[in-house]
Amino acid sequence: MGFNSPATGTVHIDVFFSGAEADPPTDDVIIPVDVDLAGTASGTWVKGGPGAFNVTLDIDGGSFELDTQDPNVGVIEILYSVNAPAVGTGAFDPSTGVGGFSATLTLTIDEIVGLGPIPPACDTGLDMALSGQIDPATGELSVSQDSFSVISPGETDCGGLGALFGQLLGGPDNSASFSFSVEPQAAA
Repeated sequence: MGFNSPATGTVHIDVFFSGAEADPPTDDVIIPVDVDLAGTASGTWVKGGPGAFNVTLDIDGGSFELDTQDPNVGVIEILYSVNAPAVGTGAFDPSTGVGGFSATLTLTIDEIVGLGPIPPACDTGLDMALSGQIDPATGELSVSQDSFSVISPGETDCGGLGALFGQLLGGPDNSASFSFSVEPQAAA
C-alpha cells in the first residue's frame, strides 16, 4: 500500500555546557532545545508477510531558538535546511501495527540570525532507529526514539564552528518523534 502524507516531528536535545571550562568557572548548564519539523512522508507499507515498510521523509527547512542563558548573548535563532530527503526502511506488523524504521536526517546549519550565514559545509546527521505503532483503525503512524546517534560536523566545518555545532546538536540527552498517515490519500 502506497502513501503520501503531511508529516510532523520534533527533535529534542538537552545541550550541556560545562562551567568548569569558563574563566572564572561557573555552574554547569543544561539548555533544552526543541526543533519542530514539518514536511511530507511518502512510501509503502506491505500489509502481508513481515510488513515491509519504506518511507521518504522530505522535511522542510526552518529555524529553532537557543536560550544561551547568558545575559550578554540572550536567545539566538538558528536557521537550517534539509537538502536531501531521509530514506527509511523497517517493518510494521500488519496485524498489530507495531514496528519501526531506521533513517538518517541531515540538517544543514545555514545561518545564525544576527551573525550571518554559516560557511558550508555544516551538516549534522541524526541517525535514528524509530519505533512505535501504526493505528489499525486510522492508519496514523507514531514513532519515537530516545538517545539517537548524532553525526557531528568536522571541527573545521561551519567556518571553524563545527565543534560548537557538534556539541549543540549532539547533546547528551536527546529524543525524536514523528507522525504521519500511511493510509492512501483520496484523489482530489
